[in-house]
Amino acid sequence: MKNIKSTRALESAIVEGLSEREKNEREKALAATRKRLGKFNQPNQFLGSRNAIGCVSVEISQRCNLSCSLCYLSENSNDVIDLPLSKVFERLESVRRNFGVGTNVQISGGDPTLRDRKELVQIVRYARTLGLNPSLLTNGILCSRDLLVELSENRGAIFHYNSHVSRILTEDEKDLGVCMVDIGGGTTDIAVFTEGAIRHTAVIPVAGDQVTNDIAMALRTPTPHAEDIKIKYACALASLAGENETIKVPSVGDRSDRDLSRQALAEVVEPRYDELFTLVQAELRRSGYEDLIAAGIVLTGGTSKIEGAVDLAEEIFHMPVSLGKPKNVSGLSDIVRNPIYSTAVGLLQHGALQIGDQLALPAAAGMDSMMGRVKNWIMGNY
Repeated sequence: MKNIKSTRALESAIVEGLSEREKNEREKALAATRKRLGKFNQPNQFLGSRNAIGCVSVEISQRCNLSCSLCYLSENSNDVIDLPLSKVFERLESVRRNFGVGTNVQISGGDPTLRDRKELVQIVRYARTLGLNPSLLTNGILCSRDLLVELSENRGAIFHYNSHVSRILTEDEKDLGVCMVDIGGGTTDIAVFTEGAIRHTAVIPVAGDQVTNDIAMALRTPTPHAEDIKIKYACALASLAGENETIKVPSVGDRSDRDLSRQALAEVVEPRYDELFTLVQAELRRSGYEDLIAAGIVLTGGTSKIEGAVDLAEEIFHMPVSLGKPKNVSGLSDIVRNPIYSTAVGLLQHGALQIGDQLALPAAAGMDSMMGRVKNWIMGNY
């Protein structure tokens, strides 16, 4: 992979680390896009912003502290770099110079196991002194409490579970005692609530990526196809999959697709889910809260959607298990009420609460509002 430093000052087409030919090509592509957009290439009037740029990403490292099976980066790669602190400051100054005070800045690549904790605090603090609004989304497996305190003193911090638990769990569940199991791609996050407060958290390095890898290896199919098969056809309990149900399995190379029974696929998937839930159960017992979660288990995250996951979990935990979905969501509720979007919805709503009325559209805008104009267009044409 070519070592390309992050693009900064996009609106001015200033690109660092690229050849003159590449700069010219990108400038032409940018000009063509602006011409095609025409009048639609205007500042976002609905959010009350004078700048069309919603957020600028400042990458301070290309490294990560997770070894994901699908990741193309390697610790031995020559492309893995840490940007010196002085260069990070220069990029932040460039953001203010090109986009102005108040610009939202996403600081990327600042995992606490990969950069000195003092540098992370310095970066966030410097961004604040420049009048920018920094955010640092970082992996917290080995993140210390002291680091969180220091970061929160310079910029508000939100604990991962708090970002979406209020959109999934009810107050009754948190009071009675409940365990939320968020099954993601690389890890499974556990959070135990009793008497309305969070009591215990843990992270298990078994999740959806391992299921995908099992399918790819067992069925001898490329990983992207294995992921697609998992989403569409996987079942976590073999007894629920019909023997007569068949699926098409793409082969490697130019070989033709193969037919496979869905039950055979379930026999590959079930052991991994069994292992995952057994590890969660062991963590609950170790924490001492297993007998205090009267409301049972709530599964969430994209990998929890697999058919049979709830049934298998009930067999292992011997307590009620349900699938958690975002609640109190308006708009495209049929799409957003999905375990996959639990964290995203929670973070959006948390941000909306922090910003308050700044994101609110005028209630009396009527047909002058964006939705009003869309409705008017539909009625006029149909």
